[in-house]
Amino acid sequence: MDGVKRLTTGAFWQAIFPRIFGHEASGIVESVGQRVTEFKEGDHVLTGFIGECMSCRQCTSGKSNTCQVLGLERMGLMHSDQKTRFSVKGKPVYHYCVVSSFSEYTVVHSGCAVKISPLAPLCLLSCGVAACKCFSCLLLVLKLGNRLMEFQ
Repeated sequence: MDGVKRLTTGAFWQAIFPRIFGHEASGIVESVGQRVTEFKEGDHVLTGFIGECMSCRQCTSGKSNTCQVLGLERMGLMHSDQKTRFSVKGKPVYHYCVVSSFSEYTVVHSGCAVKISPLAPLCLLSCGVAACKCFSCLLLVLKLGNRLMEFQ
């Protein structure tokens, strides 16, 4: 099983290369697809490797952060059509966690991006300090009886 790794769950995944790594980033929208309505050219965004479709059972529950449609993608392909957007000399170069931010330009599903204020510094990363502090302090709504732990 050359190139195949066994996960603790018993599932298998293939080490797929070549890939463009980088699982989260910030940037400015250069262009949008035909059906994208929530973003426009020039919007400042943070990208994330687990998106939100806003219509699946998990997204509409108000209690989950793992979308059934835009969840963690490990095959190096776009969620929408299971194809890659990168190539070199006609051969595919695979995405990493649907973001591939270690490149000058990238393509992400609109559900894997969040619009931010243009006044926010673009050097922010959407993981680490930015996500943990912003999401836990500003966006988290706890219901009576729920418990929260924040690790630092």
